[in-house]
Amino acid sequence: MAINYTYPVKGSPSINDEFLIIDSEDSNATKQVVISSVLNLGVTSFNTLTGAVTITAGDNVTLTTVGNNIEISATGGGSGSAITATAPLTGGVITTSGVVGITQSSVDTDGYLSKVDWATFNNKFSSAGGTVSGNVTLDGWQESPYEFRGDLDGAMRFTAVAGENLSKGDIVYLSNNSGDTVIVSKADASNESMMPAFGFVLSSATSGNGVQIVTAGNIYGSGPSPLDTTIDSDGIAITFGDTLYVSSTIPGGFVKNAPQGENALIQNIGKVVRSQAINGIIKVGGAGRTNATPNLGSGRVFVGNSTNQSQSRAISGDATLSNTGALTVTSVGGSTAANVASGAALGATSLQKIVNNLYGYSLLRFEVLSQANYNDLTPGPDPDTIYFIV
Repeated sequence: MAINYTYPVKGSPSINDEFLIIDSEDSNATKQVVISSVLNLGVTSFNTLTGAVTITAGDNVTLTTVGNNIEISATGGGSGSAITATAPLTGGVITTSGVVGITQSSVDTDGYLSKVDWATFNNKFSSAGGTVSGNVTLDGWQESPYEFRGDLDGAMRFTAVAGENLSKGDIVYLSNNSGDTVIVSKADASNESMMPAFGFVLSSATSGNGVQIVTAGNIYGSGPSPLDTTIDSDGIAITFGDTLYVSSTIPGGFVKNAPQGENALIQNIGKVVRSQAINGIIKVGGAGRTNATPNLGSGRVFVGNSTNQSQSRAISGDATLSNTGALTVTSVGGSTAANVASGAALGATSLQKIVNNLYGYSLLRFEVLSQANYNDLTPGPDPDTIYFIV
């Protein structure tokens, strides 16, 4: 049967008081110990410190007994030695309000990236020689002093605003502008004001919305964005290597055969690279210019005008020219004249007929000679001879 003993309680024990312990090193024998001997044991480990560790309250350290525990708290503040940082970190003297900082990077300074810089560079290049997942824009464009140096494998495009509803593959000209952005509409080779063409529409767009124009390089068709290169806008079959022209009958269309008619402008705008109904490819070229010499109407000739430019004119008056090259002289001095076919030799019979109709008699002779020989005639030209200078 257990015996319970009741002892008086001492409110403030001293280090000289004694108490009983069980000695684990001596078969758990009960022994009498002085409190001071227990305190002298010390703490074997404290915050990685080993051996006897003494904790003493100080100016900024407070020890508080809470039950069987001692709480250590620090109060107040102060200053210490300076923080030495490695660039791009910056340091300084430690104070209650001191700041450890890092500068923003610039052309000649290492530092942190701003959120704008991060948005610009994050995930753009997966590795050297890798791919780009977004647009790469040179600083200061559109008038950037920087340039890209290297080969390009792909289309050259420009951004525009659709002046009307446009479909992929439509050929467009520059119809107007909206601020710094050009407006494009369907080109028409029969209308000089709707030419020249500047490229193909990359993807369909409605009027007033942005659109990309392929002005050089390949335009590709695909499942979600087909490009039929098996027939042209007139329904004529086309195949690899065929040259494509701006249509004069279908605005925005391309045709295999150059437009006909003197009023139709001729512009070669590309070649068929792959002939398929969906995955067609056109190599775009020739944007921005039409033929310097346009079509010429039947039986007409080009004549240089006062500004040294060629203009289409029909031969009129006493002579006409057919589209087979035959020159017809209808009259000379009011008298009916002979026909002289293109390339025909001028024989005596035809010459005499012309002269007979003009003067009423036959000349005795005619002569073909150069200008130099004509100038050397002595004592001068024969009044009874007709001379042809060649």
